[in-house]
Amino acid sequence: ASIAEHLRDEIGQDLAGLSLQLAAAIRGNRDPRIAETLDALQLVAAQLANDVRIVADEIYPGLLCEFGLSSALTALRRRVADRSHVDLRLHVEGRGFTVPVPVMRALLLVAEEAVENVERHAGAPAADVTLTFAAPTVTLEVADSGSGFDVAAAERRSTGIGLFRARELLAHTGGRMQIQSSPGAGTRVVAASTLAEGTLT
Repeated sequence: ASIAEHLRDEIGQDLAGLSLQLAAAIRGNRDPRIAETLDALQLVAAQLANDVRIVADEIYPGLLCEFGLSSALTALRRRVADRSHVDLRLHVEGRGFTVPVPVMRALLLVAEEAVENVERHAGAPAADVTLTFAAPTVTLEVADSGSGFDVAAAERRSTGIGLFRARELLAHTGGRMQIQSSPGAGTRVVAASTLAEGTLT
């Protein structure tokens, strides 16, 4: 548990900070000769931050196993408050039920990546994270009113690769994710998983 906490809260946050600094350098760069290098470095930093989170979860799921997804999202909100200006507002709706750890991991990763994209790209002062329990489905939504982006173009360029990888991880658990966005119109990420009969407790 101690190793996992160190990976998440220190090494992971350092890598996330590096990724944010590289993103700022990319926005301020005017030299086309180094643009490709900066883009590659930013992707590597984001990938490493994601890998550290995965390793930490494999070592010890932490809050997910002990307290559930709601508490893990509350911890995410605190981390965001400590590291950025974004006001992350958390809403939990419906009567909670036990969600398998692989599904919780995937949904938490969606939340982390979506929120990181808000911090790095959206320019929005706030974002809403809504966790809804409606048996047998659990749904996570992250919405902001920021700058938005062209989803198809971002996927072709692998911009926001962490969010697309989170979608793949969720798909492996039987879940699904949609990204609704366009330039100037904000972004809405919706991830949902419908649990198999007999898994609800």
